[in-house]
Amino acid sequence: MNAMRRGILGLCCFWLSGCGFHWHSQGVHFLFKTVFIKNSSNTTLNNEVLAEMSASPGIKVVTQRNEADLILILTSLSQTDQILTLDAQGSVSQYSLISRLNFRATDKNNQEVLVPSHVIITRVFNYNDVEIFAKESEKIVIQADMRHQLIIQMLEKLSTVDPHHPIELDGN
Repeated sequence: MNAMRRGILGLCCFWLSGCGFHWHSQGVHFLFKTVFIKNSSNTTLNNEVLAEMSASPGIKVVTQRNEADLILILTSLSQTDQILTLDAQGSVSQYSLISRLNFRATDKNNQEVLVPSHVIITRVFNYNDVEIFAKESEKIVIQADMRHQLIIQMLEKLSTVDPHHPIELDGN
C-alpha cells in the first residue's frame, strides 16, 4: 500500500512539474538588486507589494529613491463588478469581478525601463440575494485573492526589466 501511495504522489509531482506549476517560495528572479516603491493611494496594495518584493530572493526594498536600481511606480488599482447574468425574476445571479493594476518603472535617472503597463484578472462570481451577507464576505475574499494574483503577475513582468538598459522612445 505504501508503494502505491508513493507512486501516486510521484505521479502527481510529475504532473504538476509538467504543467508549469512551481512553489511560491521559488520566487521570481530579477535583473536588479534594489527597488524603491513609489506608493499609490491604496495602503493595502502598497503593503502587499512591499511584502512580496521583500520576500523575493536577492531583492532589497530601499526607502530612498536614489539608492534604488529600479523605481516601481504603482499608478492605480481598480476593482469593479459588472452584472453578467440575471435570473428569471430579474435579480442578479452572476457578476463579473474585474481587477486591474496599472504600473510603470524607471531607473534612478528617471529613464523609463518599463512603459506604463497593466495586468487584469476577471472572475465570475455567483450571487444570491438570500445569502447576501455570506456573498459579500465571499466577494471580499475573492477580491483580495485577485489583488494578490495581480501583484504576482506584475512581479513576473518586472522580472524581464533591466534597469541598466532604458527604453528608447521614438522622438528622443
